[in-house]
Amino acid sequence: MTQRSKLEDDLGRWLQDGPTGAPAPLRASIRADVAATDQRARRGWGGSWRRPTLALAQAAAGVAIVAGLGLGVYFLAGGGGQGTAASPSTLPAAVASSSASPSVVASAQASVEGATATQTVPPSPIIAPVLRPTPACGPANTTARITSWQGAMGQRIATVVLTNTSAVACQLPAQSRPQLVDGSGKVLIDSPAAVKSTTITLGAGKHLTTLVQDGNYCGPAPSAPVRIGLTLSAGERVIATAPTPSDATVPPCNGTAVKAYIQMHPWGA
Repeated sequence: MTQRSKLEDDLGRWLQDGPTGAPAPLRASIRADVAATDQRARRGWGGSWRRPTLALAQAAAGVAIVAGLGLGVYFLAGGGGQGTAASPSTLPAAVASSSASPSVVASAQASVEGATATQTVPPSPIIAPVLRPTPACGPANTTARITSWQGAMGQRIATVVLTNTSAVACQLPAQSRPQLVDGSGKVLIDSPAAVKSTTITLGAGKHLTTLVQDGNYCGPAPSAPVRIGLTLSAGERVIATAPTPSDATVPPCNGTAVKAYIQMHPWGA
């Protein structure tokens, strides 16, 4: 039996005791590979001490490289705290270019790939926007006022402006139901229910204008101010204020044979 040299014994003890910086599974794989390398060298060279020593020296060099890579993998996996992670694509190449055996290279590469694996994050769900219906125009979100009165052939014609005072658009019929109302709220002249008409939208802060004409009022003198009521959506009524607090404009009486009336034009910009 060929006697082992001191160099072989030193290398063997070093491989048995270290390197301690590499992870435990990697060290176990390296020890097994070095033992197999030593046995192949002894069988192939018939007891010559130089060949086993050379094989152990090559394995030691591979162990040193892999130990360093093992520490890199450890820090890459988060065990080392701070530090810059090495690129997973460069570490296996460094192992492959060393004199370590193929099984050592494969073990180091598997450790690097396992440490740098990332979890697949599912995409965030797409939430469709909630569509809210456009509210109706009414006394809560609009105001109306009479800007002027004009007379023509026994009639009185008022210019009325409707304003959306809210921050969102609202909707109303293009044709509303007008009423002539005095200062006490009494209806002086009423109109039949408005015919069904198209729905229009009044934008936030925007205005609509219409003309309201009435005729043949033969009732008692009204209390000021005389105003115009406009029934908008859902039966809600908006009162158009008079040009002045003392305004008591009513149409002249043309005889009791003709009924009093009031009507309006469709809303327009």
